[in-house]
Amino acid sequence: MEFGSVHERMREDSKQVLELYGKHARDWAPREVAEITENAQLGWMANLTDALEIWRAKIHEEMSDGERILAYVNLGMLLECWLTLYLCVWLRDYKKQAKDGRMPYELTFNEMETFFEEKVWEEWPEGKKWSPWIDKIRRYRNAVHPFMRRDIGTTEELKDDLNKFDQLIVDEFSPALLMDYDGNLLDNGEN
Repeated sequence: MEFGSVHERMREDSKQVLELYGKHARDWAPREVAEITENAQLGWMANLTDALEIWRAKIHEEMSDGERILAYVNLGMLLECWLTLYLCVWLRDYKKQAKDGRMPYELTFNEMETFFEEKVWEEWPEGKKWSPWIDKIRRYRNAVHPFMRRDIGTTEELKDDLNKFDQLIVDEFSPALLMDYDGNLLDNGEN
């Protein structure tokens, strides 16, 4: 499985979404959402997306355990960021369903995963297929803690997971984050 058009589309969609929410959210988003996204470190998300290229370049050779752990830390952080961004953008819906009053960015990765499983996927059933994969990425990312033995997968598995990440962004998150509450396509003013 090679990286190709879906990967390039993920990079383009990521750039568009992060720029839209980082620089133009006040043009159309509710005030609270705009404040959250404009104050978030979305530039770091863009940098983490670019950093995935390190692992994509190494994927054609057997990677060391340390390299795979770092790759999964990179991938897991990005995944957690996208889950958080989704909940922040759809804050109105999140607040209706959240029980404890915490903001999305105050949740742990595990709590966010549970929230998606119990709330988001119930209204977005096609997303439910991602739950086992999200859980796996969270667990592999946590392998960075060396005093507990954890599975870190294989280089081939990492390659597959990088492709799945691309697919998740292109098929699920970008479409959901590039429309407003009325279902209209958002524009960052450059189109």
